[in-house]
Amino acid sequence: MRSRSLIFVIAMTLAMLSWSVAPAQARPTIPDAGYGFSDGGAMIFTNSRADTARELDAIRAAGGSWMRLGVDWSRIEPQRGKPNWSALDYIYDQAQARDIRILANLTFAPTWANGRSGVVGRTAPPRDPTTFATFARQYAQRYGSRTDAYEIWNEPNLPIFFGGQWSNRAASYTKILRAAYPALKSVAPATPVIAAGLSRGDGADAPPAFVTAMYAAGAHGFFDALAMHPYIAGGDGTLAGAKSRGWLDVASVRALMVAKGDASKKIWFTEFGAPTGPRWGPAWLATLGGAFNVTQAEQARQIELVLGAIAGLDYAGPAFVYSIRDTNTRSTQGEANFGSLYTTDWKPKTFFEHMRP
Repeated sequence: MRSRSLIFVIAMTLAMLSWSVAPAQARPTIPDAGYGFSDGGAMIFTNSRADTARELDAIRAAGGSWMRLGVDWSRIEPQRGKPNWSALDYIYDQAQARDIRILANLTFAPTWANGRSGVVGRTAPPRDPTTFATFARQYAQRYGSRTDAYEIWNEPNLPIFFGGQWSNRAASYTKILRAAYPALKSVAPATPVIAAGLSRGDGADAPPAFVTAMYAAGAHGFFDALAMHPYIAGGDGTLAGAKSRGWLDVASVRALMVAKGDASKKIWFTEFGAPTGPRWGPAWLATLGGAFNVTQAEQARQIELVLGAIAGLDYAGPAFVYSIRDTNTRSTQGEANFGSLYTTDWKPKTFFEHMRP
């Protein structure tokens, strides 16, 4: 009788434990080409060295093997002929020590090269594309042996990232690409050069329209892969949502590449993610407001959904989650809260918890 009672107690105890312990979170599917994180430029210009080291540790702890490093020419060489490489030297040393591969995202132009100032003016292209090519060549001469890929510019299909230029951006951007590509190849011929990641957009800003215009301007033969930014935040949270054209345009751009003879080239996914925080404000404010803000759990779900979808593509290059850490978790602005691994004060986010072993 006592033995039966003991068996009953043990069985009930095990049952209660099974009810109280949640099932383990399955680790999201990772693309064959690997995945990592896009830092957005903070690592070079605002981080302390200790913060940089801690963020790089987080990339490895989350299973990442890549980092997209924002390299803003306007801040590295504000005075012509006087570049400051010190922050980059440290980052490369630390990344190499952790076996993290670097995609160097070369962007923007200093005032002396583009004649512009202000927040939007800083993103303007140089008046002479050969000046950007010179910077790209110097960069490759210094870091070519430790750089695994180059990406030329960021989201040139949006006026805000191309100096507020409202027309002919694809043609202007292609001039930069055609100048930078041979400059980089002259130093690092085996290192892939990626055409800038494109944001979702409308009309001429839509990735298929922009890439069509790039080909028309002579981009063929001046990139080794294209990049896209398939954000799905702001829609219904699905890949097929009405506001999720950033993902839906991927297939259209791929079909265009095949038609133009570039079927052998891959698409790299150099940004995707979602901002966390309370949702507020009109949709037209986008991430500068809070219209796209989501919970940490929803952020993790969206990132993992897109990661899995990328992993299912046979033409996918590496995937990069934007970003590593919030720049200001206290802010309700979406742009300040894209961190996927940490809040500003180093509290792990839900996605980080899912990715750590």
